[in-house]
Parts: sequence; C-alpha cells; structure tokens
Amino acid sequence: MLMLSHLNNDLPVLRLTDSVAKASKTIRAQGVNALAVVENKDFIGLVSSEILSHAFSPEQTLKDLRNHFSTFRMEEE
Repeated sequence: MLMLSHLNNDLPVLRLTDSVAKASKTIRAQGVNALAVVENKDFIGLVSSEILSHAFSPEQTLKDLRNHFSTFRMEEE
C-alpha cells in the first residue's frame, strides 16, 4: 500500500512566519497532534503541540523553533 493513499490533503499547513499562538490554535482546532510547515510549497517539517510548548512566548514564530521540527523524506518509486 502506498503512503500517499494515507495523506489527508484537507488539513491546513503552517508557515515559518506563523506565530506559536496561531500554530497552537490551528492544531487544537483540527484535533491533531501536529501539522506540516511549508515554505514556497516545500515541506519543512512537522510541528507538534509538544514542540510549541517549548516556545518562550506565543508571539514567537515557527522559524525560531525550526530545529525542533520532525522531518522525514519520501521518495518516489
């Protein structure tokens, strides 16, 4: 079974310029543990509620937490 068949394209994505507050609110509203962060249509990583809890302030941007994102890579067959 292909991984692509399990992806949900209906979930919103976050940007590096989004605040921690916006990311937290979006994750809670979607009822998920993490959301993708993209920039210029490139996948940067996944940010979770746990990662966001380490932020110094709600106004901090996701760019400040980038080193903590979960990353993975999928290759086409």
